[in-house]
Amino acid sequence: MNYREQYIQMLKTELGNRQSGNTNYSLRAFARDINLEAPRLSMILNSKKGLSVDKASEIVSHFSWAINDKEAFINFVQAAHGRSKKDRLLGKENIKEHYKKRTESIEKFVEDKLFKQIAEPIHYLIIEALKLNETEPTIEGLNLVINYPKTEIEEAVLRLESLDLLNIKNNVIDIKEYIINSGGKIPSMALRKHHSIQLQSAIKAINEQDVNTRALSSLTIAIPKEIIPEIFEKISEFRREINEYIINHENQNKTDVYCLSSQFFKLTTEKK
Repeated sequence: MNYREQYIQMLKTELGNRQSGNTNYSLRAFARDINLEAPRLSMILNSKKGLSVDKASEIVSHFSWAINDKEAFINFVQAAHGRSKKDRLLGKENIKEHYKKRTESIEKFVEDKLFKQIAEPIHYLIIEALKLNETEPTIEGLNLVINYPKTEIEEAVLRLESLDLLNIKNNVIDIKEYIINSGGKIPSMALRKHHSIQLQSAIKAINEQDVNTRALSSLTIAIPKEIIPEIFEKISEFRREINEYIINHENQNKTDVYCLSSQFFKLTTEKK
């Protein structure tokens, strides 16, 4: 594992997430917000300069990441740039333990290496759009039903082909059978990016789509902490039920691609 590449990717993902919400957000602004000089940050992102563990700890203090992600970032830096062989070895051991806990916590998940490449929702939109009866299975056909620039569609299709999720022959695109399970219990920065983009699309739908073509609702309710895992499972069951209902429905005349996105999050702060 290239530990330097891992923490650089985490920084780039954080920068990308901020830019997706603010197109004017720059590398200089990012450097300012994490208390680094812009030239130094640029050199770090280009593998021309490293980080100390202390600086890594300071940087993640500016991020609203999960504790596990912050620890992983620091461990990657320590494994790559620890002052001594013992320090670097400790970082590597902490990373192994981190991955062990991840794999033991759920049944299956997409490896970061794969999901990072297809975190943008355009990839899933392409796969589902190809299932529509009236979609011509070509780049030109996709361009007629997907609201993305043609160049982005081409790049995403080639990426999906390289990951063995699509076949392209004589410019005709075929879908391969696949299962992608992101393992929602894993703190994944790429997964956060995916959901962030989907939520931005939901906000856009509120303003642009007719109320008869969308269903948006929210529930605010007080709950005991002990039943949270049970609620997680009920949400997962609901999503699986909707998926199976659509897949097994007698009407398979697919005309549109929709997104079902559920949010269940805490509104109150922790008591100190």
